[in-house]
Amino acid sequence: MKKEEKIKKAVEVFNEIRDIPYHIALGPDEEGNDCDTKNKKLIGKLQNLGYQVQYRVGLFRWSEQNLPKGLIKIKHDDESSHSFLEVIAPSESDWIQVDATWDPKLGKASLPIAEWDGKSSTPIAIKCYKILPVEETKRYLDSIDFNKDLKDNFELYKAFNEYCDSFRKASVIPTEVDESFSLDSCFRRNDDKKRDLSTNARDDEGENK
Repeated sequence: MKKEEKIKKAVEVFNEIRDIPYHIALGPDEEGNDCDTKNKKLIGKLQNLGYQVQYRVGLFRWSEQNLPKGLIKIKHDDESSHSFLEVIAPSESDWIQVDATWDPKLGKASLPIAEWDGKSSTPIAIKCYKILPVEETKRYLDSIDFNKDLKDNFELYKAFNEYCDSFRKASVIPTEVDESFSLDSCFRRNDDKKRDLSTNARDDEGENK
């Protein structure tokens, strides 16, 4: 396969995985598609196309992300981590960042949706205050107690999943992240719209009689 064909195929694979709806698993029997899972799905596929790949971790604080206050107020650990990849494209020599975390509909939540050309860096999905050196990444991951993390942050993860789902399912959604945004208000606005449509339909029927 020629270099151009490998890059084209890599872009197709990236888009396929990026477009999987982001979701944090809330239990061992639930399939997750978060930053860790989605970017790991890319590793083998890119390696098969001749890319060199290494797994990277950045540290971030939830309080420093562009999210509604209603989410941030939920009890949780502020310190967390984000996973992404660094790759070298076929016949190239420089590492570039690749991050397939957010699916396109989350662009309506002002989250950075990655567009990849197969040879340039994409944005990192999360605002990180530190990127761990490669040699520290495995030690950091080995130190995480994932059961404790889920227990301590379950309510935040659940609410964040619902927040993401609201941008995929709702017919009326906020175009920007509003500090006063709440999940209930999002669905309430859609119910109001349905009632308005129903009322208008009844009014039209009355006028036509």
